[in-house]
Amino acid sequence: MGFEVDEGTVENQKSTVSQAEEEYGNLDERIREQIDGIWDQLVRVSNDLEYCTDQIGWGYKFAIDKMYDYYTSYLDFLRDLYWHYYDNLQYLTSNADNIRNAVLLDTSDSTKVRQLTLRRKWWEFYMLYSADPDSVRMRFQEAEEIINTMNRNELVQACRDAGWELWYQIPYDGNQKLMNDARALRDSLAIEFNEKLEAINSAMQNLEVRIDQLYQAKADLVEVLYDLYDRLRYRNQRVVEAANLRLSTISAVQMSPLAAEASVHAGVLEAVHAERGPSSPMLTTTIQVRTDALQRIERTMEQAEKMLHVPRVTQIHVSTYQGPSCAYFEASFDASHPDHITEFSYQLRPQGQPPAPDKWICLGTRKSLRMLFIPRLFPVTGYRKTLYIRARGPAGYTNVRSADFSFDVRDWSEPAGPVGSSEMSGDTTPPSTPVVSTAPYISSHTQITASWEARDDESGVVEYYYRVYRYTRSTPSFFQLYGEAFSRIGSIWQQAGGSSGTVGSGTTLQQGGMQIINYAALPFGAGTTAVTVPTWTSSTGPQTQATFQAGTMVADGTSIPFVPYEWEPITDWLPAWGRKDSVTIRGLELEHGRLYRVGVKAVNGEGLESEEGYSDPILVDHTPPEPPELEEPEDFATTVTSFTAVVEREGLVPGVRIRWRPALEPESGISEYLVAVTREPVSSWSPDLFRSAGTALEYSYMGEPLVFVDTCYVNLVALNKAGLMSDIVTVPVVVHDPTPPSPPSVSVEDYVPRTDKLYINFDAWAEDPESGVAGYQVAIGTTPGGTDVKPWPEGIDFACAPEGEMEMRLLAPQAIGLGAEVVGMAPTLGAPVRLLSGLSLEHGGTYYLSVRAVNRDGDVGHPAVAGPFVVDTSPPPLPALSVEYTYPEDLDVTFRGLGDPESGVARVELRLGTSSGAGDVMDWTTVAEAPGPNFSAHLSRRLRMWARYYLTARYTNGAGLISVQADSFVVHDPSPPVVLLTGPDSRYLAPSDFVVSISARDPETAIARLWYLVTTSPDTSGAGWKPISFKLQETAARVTLSLRKETFEHGKEHCLFVKAENGEGLETVVRFGPVFVITRRPDAPREVKLSQVGHDRLQLTWQGVEPGSVVRRYEYAVGTSRGGRDVRDWTSLDPLPWSKTFTVDLTPGRTYYASVRAVDYLDQVGPAGNSDGVVAEYMDPTPPTISWLRVEATMLRGTPRIRASWYASDPESGIGKVEV
Repeated sequence: MGFEVDEGTVENQKSTVSQAEEEYGNLDERIREQIDGIWDQLVRVSNDLEYCTDQIGWGYKFAIDKMYDYYTSYLDFLRDLYWHYYDNLQYLTSNADNIRNAVLLDTSDSTKVRQLTLRRKWWEFYMLYSADPDSVRMRFQEAEEIINTMNRNELVQACRDAGWELWYQIPYDGNQKLMNDARALRDSLAIEFNEKLEAINSAMQNLEVRIDQLYQAKADLVEVLYDLYDRLRYRNQRVVEAANLRLSTISAVQMSPLAAEASVHAGVLEAVHAERGPSSPMLTTTIQVRTDALQRIERTMEQAEKMLHVPRVTQIHVSTYQGPSCAYFEASFDASHPDHITEFSYQLRPQGQPPAPDKWICLGTRKSLRMLFIPRLFPVTGYRKTLYIRARGPAGYTNVRSADFSFDVRDWSEPAGPVGSSEMSGDTTPPSTPVVSTAPYISSHTQITASWEARDDESGVVEYYYRVYRYTRSTPSFFQLYGEAFSRIGSIWQQAGGSSGTVGSGTTLQQGGMQIINYAALPFGAGTTAVTVPTWTSSTGPQTQATFQAGTMVADGTSIPFVPYEWEPITDWLPAWGRKDSVTIRGLELEHGRLYRVGVKAVNGEGLESEEGYSDPILVDHTPPEPPELEEPEDFATTVTSFTAVVEREGLVPGVRIRWRPALEPESGISEYLVAVTREPVSSWSPDLFRSAGTALEYSYMGEPLVFVDTCYVNLVALNKAGLMSDIVTVPVVVHDPTPPSPPSVSVEDYVPRTDKLYINFDAWAEDPESGVAGYQVAIGTTPGGTDVKPWPEGIDFACAPEGEMEMRLLAPQAIGLGAEVVGMAPTLGAPVRLLSGLSLEHGGTYYLSVRAVNRDGDVGHPAVAGPFVVDTSPPPLPALSVEYTYPEDLDVTFRGLGDPESGVARVELRLGTSSGAGDVMDWTTVAEAPGPNFSAHLSRRLRMWARYYLTARYTNGAGLISVQADSFVVHDPSPPVVLLTGPDSRYLAPSDFVVSISARDPETAIARLWYLVTTSPDTSGAGWKPISFKLQETAARVTLSLRKETFEHGKEHCLFVKAENGEGLETVVRFGPVFVITRRPDAPREVKLSQVGHDRLQLTWQGVEPGSVVRRYEYAVGTSRGGRDVRDWTSLDPLPWSKTFTVDLTPGRTYYASVRAVDYLDQVGPAGNSDGVVAEYMDPTPPTISWLRVEATMLRGTPRIRASWYASDPESGIGKVEV
């Protein structure tokens, strides 16, 4: 950054420059302060991150150690148990004969032992299979009884079997099972251990992935900050150097390019402080300030350089130990770094497999590791592993080294002990040669950017060093051959591309007078080997072969000297801190037209250096190309398909074909040409405007922003391979419209109300996708397409855009049922409308309309014809109108004799209001479209009672002319009031329960009066109506009616009638009932008689209570005294019949009495009626029997005879009579 201001400007605007310098210095200081702030925050975050990783590593160690201690102790315990059971088995096996002989002893002394053995076996058996001691005791007693009942031989044999099983077989099987269980538990323990270890390691691996991401971001940030500090250092060095040069009065002509550029800044500084005194003190102050800032920057960069080193793993030692059930290794390791190591991590992989990027486990700053192995399957032989140790530096860079080791696990058959040890794998091979990439052409005066790549799979690449070389000759040998002429041909050749090509005819060399048809390019690093360059051909001689050898080149018989390439370093070896694979080398003095290259070498973890890798030559080009020569652009149109809302048509897209002569670029050649087409000339390059044309000399541009007929501008610029741009070349261009516009779609109303003007409906505008429609021409005639009334004009009748006399009107009434002359456009029904004035049409005449479009290039399209249309200037006559309203909301309007002799009635509208002409009830509403002469319209509107309303009718004819008619009417109440009675839901009531709620309403004229009438018949024509007092609530009346007891007759049906009258005098009568009214209890039944009808049956009869309509049931009772109920208590009977035969246990000679009472529908019980006493007599309880029956049928003299015989008997009372 700097100010390139000449001395005159400084003298004339000292205050402006002073302010600029002050802002420049302040900006530089603010940038440095912000970078320092970021650096300090990075240091704090780094400390926190290192603390966290260290805690994670130690926490992992403690968790693993605890788990190792637990599982190894458990395994040792199982192993001890295993060998204990194994020793027991060996003892039993070796003493099997002794046990067998002991249990087979047949002496009197051993009998008691055998019996005890048998009892012990049974006791242990019962204790094993029963948890209840009492049950065990009972079973043992049963066993004792069995033993006591055995004879001696049975007892001896049972005791022998029990002894062998108890003292040998059961212990042997038990120890064998326990030994197998110990093995199984060990296997399950191994599975459990590995699952837990895998879970812990998986969590640690996921955590380390996140840590790697943080350190990767940190490394990127440290590299960026280091680069920013490097830029600040470079900027301060330039200012200090320039100021020192000023103080030393060194001429700018004698300065190097770097010093010359810096002297501009010093000149600015001196001019800025010209008014403040001598320049030397001010420059001295500037030098001191910049020097102090430079020292602070360099101190911070020294810290960053330490951080940016890659650590080196210097030692890995692994000692392995194996035991009977597990194995483990102990590893120690170390690493070096100029600053410090922030973290170690490890991976275990099968030998031959590289480390996985997402399987590292954090160890913190610990330098040791102990890992336990419990295999899931035993034994394990040939266990081969590789331990990878990764060390991380403070910038986040890492270095990975490995050590191989192996061990076996021999399954409890061998004791634990050390196996061996191994060291870190060595690295004897250097890294691969770096592959260096740079831009082939650059325009910078002071810096080069390079990137590279190298590998070292053993110890990793830990450092890169680079330096810059310059070609010893000022001009490359490729350009040495023919000077500028070769650069001309080389530029064109590069445009052709490839290893061979043809140069356009007419290309003339600026030296030598040779015309090259085609040629082959010579590589920069050709060396000394002879190379054949084919097909060098001149315009004056035959085709020849040119041979390229060391020192000379021969072309067409001319010997041209060739000097091999020589490179000299212009910088020392510079470190690229860390694994940074790209760098911007600053502070160089790059000369225009010279070749440079970058050399890089890599250093691995063992300190071995790779061979030096070189970039391709870099040509420095400080000059932009000359502007290309732009020829006259050629306009054209391309056919494309476009869609509109109405039709599909073929449209044209404007285009321009641009050609130019190549721009002269003798150094780096042309990279590409950039083309922009704009509405206005372009003064500066913008990436949003320009398109790349490659290296071609022609470009076709179509579409926006090109517009037919309008003037646009073609802008061309050349870009060389060093990134420098030529001046912009601009020429105007106009694209003409090759096609006329399409016809519009127009219509007019069938009937026109004016003779001097006409509304034209544009259903669809004309289209001209190329240049657009400029306006429309109109003609009117008495025949289709005719122009006898109004001919075509010289210009246009109206423009396409809404300007001048343009109005909007609704579509024709025949299309949408509207014909009023309304200015505007309906949102959904409207269409654009143009007004054509100054006409002289005749009333009743028939005409045709023609409309055609004119585009912006002056082309006229085909006409669109509309019509015919008739001119009608008179409104329709008034018909006979009648109105009838039926409450509550039916309004019927009848029309008689409706019509229009010229254009007919197109529409009838009605308006209703409370005053003449008003529309407060209903605004204009269409009730008919194109109606006949007689019709009726029905409307639904709820109107107020006794109010007068005013109806207005409007008639519109086909020409849109209107006539109006009015009428009025009064609304009457046609409906009587509504009455609702609510009372008890029962057909039998007491007088006190006869309470009825009356609700009467009339929303129109309200309730005026209420009456009621109580009768025993449905007749309401007689007198007796009595008024009911009530309070009116709005338009309704609500009252509760209760009547005295004297109003009713006992046991009869009664009806209550209520009559309501509204304000209009209309009446409504409603009824409640009929219901039976019971005013007292029922009487006692009369003529109660009791008689015996069987040995245990009585018959009871009585005379019913009057009126019988109130009796719900009868009840009877039987006793041995008058009114008594000792034989049968009150028993319910139906109200009919008035008799009952029932069965009771009768005692001959005893007197019986019966009582009957009535119960009404109100459950009121009346007094009882009693019978006289009946003395019970003995009666035969069984009927007689017929033993047999014989029937004979005979014929006597033609007459049939029947003879019957039977035998009947009754031992108690005999046979009284026989019926046949």
